[in-house]
Amino acid sequence: MPYQIRETRLRSIDEVLAVLNGKETAILTTHVNADGDGCGSEVALCSWLRARGTEAYIVNPTPIPQSLRFLVPNDSWIVDA
Repeated sequence: MPYQIRETRLRSIDEVLAVLNGKETAILTTHVNADGDGCGSEVALCSWLRARGTEAYIVNPTPIPQSLRFLVPNDSWIVDA
C-alpha cells in the first residue's frame, strides 16, 4: 500500500521549498543538548541544501555530542555559537 500524503501537508512542504529555493546561504539549528533526531535532521537538511548549491551551516546553542559527530560528514559545516 503506497504512502499517501494529505494535501495540506503537501502544501506545507511546497511553502518550505519556496522559501529555501534560490537561497545562497542557510543557517540551521536545533535545540539545546541536541539528540540524534535533532542532529540527524539538521545534518540531512544541510546535506540536501548543499547538494542544491546552497551554502548551509549548522549553528547550535550547545555542541553536537561526541557520540553523534559521526553524523557530520565535514567539520566545516559546523560553526561554533
